[in-house]
Amino acid sequence: MYYPAKITGSEKLSKTLYLKRIKILSDGIKEPLPFQFLLAWVPGVDLLPMSVADFSNGEVAIIVKERGEGSRALIRLHSGFLGVMGFYGAGFKPWSYKRILFIAGGSGIAPFFYLARKACEEGVSVDLVWGVRGGDELFNPRSLLNTVNKDTEIYIATEDCSAGYCGRASMLASRVIHENPGKWDLVIASGPQGLLREVCSLLSDTGIELYVNTETLVKCGVGACGSCVLKPHPLLLCKHGPVFRCRDIEGFLKGG
Repeated sequence: MYYPAKITGSEKLSKTLYLKRIKILSDGIKEPLPFQFLLAWVPGVDLLPMSVADFSNGEVAIIVKERGEGSRALIRLHSGFLGVMGFYGAGFKPWSYKRILFIAGGSGIAPFFYLARKACEEGVSVDLVWGVRGGDELFNPRSLLNTVNKDTEIYIATEDCSAGYCGRASMLASRVIHENPGKWDLVIASGPQGLLREVCSLLSDTGIELYVNTETLVKCGVGACGSCVLKPHPLLLCKHGPVFRCRDIEGFLKGG
């Protein structure tokens, strides 16, 4: 079911990332869980799965990276109407943990902000390792963090060595975890499949619970079409995920 929606805010965050705020013009929209996602329909162009970066009073924030015609059309949509479907996925409520390290690559940072706000409400702290290829992809993550997340620590990595740690987010995360033993009891990685695979491999000896926020092709969003099955596992991203333990989707990660 499509909900009518309207663009209420548009901001260029960096060379490649854009923030869109969308008001859903329908009553009774249930607040999403962290890591649930929506399908944004740009009329006449495409249907795009998007992570929830924030949600309040029927207004949802998403972070868009240009990947093709659909995302390009959404970026250029500064006002006007579109359709929204969702929220989809099982979501993830890691409220039994004390301190989470969120490891993001590129636009994989999107679900971090909503997770951080909801985690704080549950008395859980969240820190961030964010890696990008070039420094021109960066923006200040604190500009989108809720003011309640005062103790959040942020570590930056760039592969062109223009800012922060010189290298990939997975390498920086491995370093900070080994320099701070016992500080985190949960890691969630989000971003390209290569990053997820590296995090699961590099941190397998830390004793920390390791989860990944997966991405793949999503069409119907309700588990009917089977387009988002994480082969060779009998798991659907839209129904069982998008967050999974590393050990539960080893075959999918190796196939990326």
